[in-house]
Amino acid sequence: MPDKLSALNAINAATYGANLVVTYGSQLGWFGATNQQQSLKYQTLVTPVGFAFAIWGPIFVLQGLFTVAQLLPGYRSDPEVHQGVGYWYVAACVAQFGWTMSFAQDVVWLSMVFMLLILVSLGALLHSLGRVAHEALPRLHLRYALLHAPFLLHFGWITAATAVNVNVCIVKYATTNTQLQLGAAVASIALLFLPGLCNPPTLSARIGRVASADPLYSLMLVWAFYGIHAELAKPTLEGALRSWCPPLVAGALSGVAALMSALLGGVVMVRLVRLAAMHGRGLREDEGAVYPRFEDQPSELAG
Repeated sequence: MPDKLSALNAINAATYGANLVVTYGSQLGWFGATNQQQSLKYQTLVTPVGFAFAIWGPIFVLQGLFTVAQLLPGYRSDPEVHQGVGYWYVAACVAQFGWTMSFAQDVVWLSMVFMLLILVSLGALLHSLGRVAHEALPRLHLRYALLHAPFLLHFGWITAATAVNVNVCIVKYATTNTQLQLGAAVASIALLFLPGLCNPPTLSARIGRVASADPLYSLMLVWAFYGIHAELAKPTLEGALRSWCPPLVAGALSGVAALMSALLGGVVMVRLVRLAAMHGRGLREDEGAVYPRFEDQPSELAG
């Protein structure tokens, strides 16, 4: 007899559906101003270009696949679902509801609180998931794609979005203090590089005994940096920035963001090559490989 669906399985599915509806509705102005309108109103020097936000498509697709998978017999009772993801995904979605409502209603300080709650919830989810994965080492890339990748993408993008939200708060509550806005942008670009190098909640792809960040998480920061570069490289800046930010400053920050994207992209490529080499050598589990070589085993989706 296949395992029965649990309350967690049902709540995960309902939460995903609600998150999809709320996010779609927010783009139609159901709750007030749209994200695009608010972003233009509080344009910052670290706001990514519009097309960068298309990353929400893959995030929702992967989380949709997770939602379906955790309803299937092969995953519904899986320790990585119950002890790893647990209710942290629900917490992240609820916090995202709060962020959507508060940002649409122009309560920017409250949106910052909810953004931090999303960040903490996803960080706790990945930390918990990583601990379970170390105890029961995953052997299939399918498992990584279904149970890890959806949240790594989300966490990576939210890491960058948190920095943007901090800058939005400064633009909102210190509108005339352009020196503070510039300083916050410089600090944000510099500090965002650090979690791409070492981020404790994403250590499930650790290489040997060397702590790093999961390459997929770091790739999201590469994308965010490129989005910042592309926005600042425009001939004319958006919003209030065009009235006070000279092209020299925008161009310099654009170049730094591009450099950060390239450097972190190089780090990601090195990690991927080393992980591929580990698979090829069949590195022993006690040497720190979280994703060892493939072994014959029953299908993950088997009942």
